[in-house]
Amino acid sequence: MLPGAVYSALGLLAATSLVTAQEEEDLGYMPRDTSEMLSAPPELISLSEQLEKIPPSIALRFGEEEPVIQVPVQIIVISAQEKSAADFPQDDILRQQIQVLNNAFKPHFEFELNNITRKVDANWAGGGDNNNMKTTLHQGDHKTLNLYFTDQVKGSDGGDALGTCHYPTIVRTNPKSDGCSLRTDTLPSGRNKRYNLGITAVHEVGHFLGLAHTFDGGCKDGDKVADTPPEAKADYSCDTNLHSCGDARPDPVHNFMDYGPDSCLDNFTPLQFQRMRRMWEHLRAPAVPPRQLNAILETCLQYATDDNKCKEILKTCIKQKFPNGNYPNDKKQQLINAVLPCVKETVAQDNAILPPDKARRSPNF
Repeated sequence: MLPGAVYSALGLLAATSLVTAQEEEDLGYMPRDTSEMLSAPPELISLSEQLEKIPPSIALRFGEEEPVIQVPVQIIVISAQEKSAADFPQDDILRQQIQVLNNAFKPHFEFELNNITRKVDANWAGGGDNNNMKTTLHQGDHKTLNLYFTDQVKGSDGGDALGTCHYPTIVRTNPKSDGCSLRTDTLPSGRNKRYNLGITAVHEVGHFLGLAHTFDGGCKDGDKVADTPPEAKADYSCDTNLHSCGDARPDPVHNFMDYGPDSCLDNFTPLQFQRMRRMWEHLRAPAVPPRQLNAILETCLQYATDDNKCKEILKTCIKQKFPNGNYPNDKKQQLINAVLPCVKETVAQDNAILPPDKARRSPNF
């Protein structure tokens, strides 16, 4: 492990002014999340531990770089009262927010804005009935990121926060409530002086992709990511001299999953990116299940000329049968049944079959 290594999200977009001129205000330090988001749920922690035991992705097993994960985005802006188009956050500001996300999550994730919807609802804009708002307005499937921008965000206890977002395990129980709620003034060039570079969305999307806070679990358990230093509690001040758990490494005050002001937060660690990719592949866009992949590869290796040939054939057939990456992820061997005929045909066409006396085992197609 490389404890000090981070992927720095350099070049965050410089904020420009909103079409509707807004004077910046110092609203003081605020929690990034509602109270119910302070600690990751047990099912997420348990799943994180399970995913650490899963073999690497197909790309890594074939010695290739992992592909960029494409994430479609729906933005919904909710206002308390009817406004002219100029009084809503303008499209260029919302696109800047998407660029901030892309800068923070590259080279692993790329966010593409599909649509912008504007609604008027005083209750929702004021932070009320957040789950009902999401289930009513949600668009897309498990892979779609819904960003809801409202005047205020409130927790179940009525407390104010900059944002809130369900962890990806929500797709198992209530997928329509998936997505992130964010205060409109946290957009790039918003009036919330400490939090107007668009980093609140980065933090919340970190939750959407399966990350806990860096201070989750405190000094004892931490966030279950090995290369983030332990942290006793959230940091609001960007104090780089903090060693709250007595660790040789300073607290990760620059990590996107801490609570400092926008100007302070600038990185995810390599193992945080690995965690997000595995959560994505398991919950949002299931990758080829390792057992099924192994079964196909092993069958090919029973009579193909060499390992590399089998890997090439397997990659080609998987892409051919599942071009969009929507792999079946069940125990009925649907993927095996779909891909094996392609593997068999390709091996035969390429004259890759070993002579009977040299075959590892008798072909069992």
